[in-house]
Amino acid sequence: MKQELIALLLEWERDINKTGERQITYMKLPNNEEYIITFKEDIKIHLNNKSKHVSITKNLRTFAQSDKELNPKGDIYRIKQLIQIIEQEFLNKYSEALDEIFLNFEGESSKLE
Repeated sequence: MKQELIALLLEWERDINKTGERQITYMKLPNNEEYIITFKEDIKIHLNNKSKHVSITKNLRTFAQSDKELNPKGDIYRIKQLIQIIEQEFLNKYSEALDEIFLNFEGESSKLE
């Protein structure tokens, strides 16, 4: 796997601003220089004696890891797009889970001043 791709994957997985736990795994395709990369973000929310599990998993096949590829930056471009999708879908699921947990919550709320 090319170093530029590894750096991008590690940057996403280790992002200090992430909401959930992130994990990236990969599998090299047989007789090929390409990979299947699995992206996962996951969190367990425990609040007020209620819990919810939020998880998202997406897979991507590389096409630009061999030296024969005409567009060597193609995988970087596609992974950046997929990361945006994963983060948005995860945030949506996380927000929905919080809404469900707080649906009948009877606590006091305060106004921001």
